[in-house]
Amino acid sequence: MNIKDDASEPEQLEYLKKKILKKGGLELASELWHAWKLEGGFIEYLDSRLLKLLRNINIENANARIRAFKSLYWAPRWTSVNLAVFSSRHPIVLPYYDNRMCEFICTVPEKYLAGRKIQIEYIKRRSPDVAAIKWQDFDPCNLYSYQSFSHPKYWPYRAARKTSRILKKKIKGQSLVQRNWENQFLGRNNAAELEKHLFKKASFSDLVPPHVTKQFYQNFQKKNQVYYSHTVSMLLTLSLFSEKN
Repeated sequence: MNIKDDASEPEQLEYLKKKILKKGGLELASELWHAWKLEGGFIEYLDSRLLKLLRNINIENANARIRAFKSLYWAPRWTSVNLAVFSSRHPIVLPYYDNRMCEFICTVPEKYLAGRKIQIEYIKRRSPDVAAIKWQDFDPCNLYSYQSFSHPKYWPYRAARKTSRILKKKIKGQSLVQRNWENQFLGRNNAAELEKHLFKKASFSDLVPPHVTKQFYQNFQKKNQVYYSHTVSMLLTLSLFSEKN
């Protein structure tokens, strides 16, 4: 988990917050906390919740403790929440939640768990065709060659790709679309649909004060789209939640 094995509890808490909190998320949560007139402050509430969960895990090694936290509280909320989509069509199994898997992992030295070594080796052995597909973060490398990504032999290819991106942006005004929100929020039609959900739903205005919504939407439009994209996504989620509930 890229944290010192002997990291203190405060260091573990700060690490968890860096992993859990999205850009702009703390800012939005604090604004909503204030708008809803809740006692205390959001950050104090978050710290107490995280510490309570962390202290339930009786593991000394900080890396293993954080990994256990991720398996218990993080993965089920972020990764596994949509598994019902697949289970509605076919039965599924979740071996990584099996206690036998936990017991096995506890016997494996940290050096073999770092950098997803086990997962990568498993894919290479069981699905070599999949392992041979380009890995987006290490393009043009795949699971067999990604460790050589920084080798000089790949510099011309990477330089050509970057030059192509810059030219498309300068000449055609085309930016490389890398994120879901760019497909969902940008463009005239998308903006019209988004604003309809954010500013024309009475149920949402009752839940989130309009001035809060306006503040973060303007931040997204005028300050930093990447930084405030998550807050707009959360506001859209709350709008749909208020409409259905």
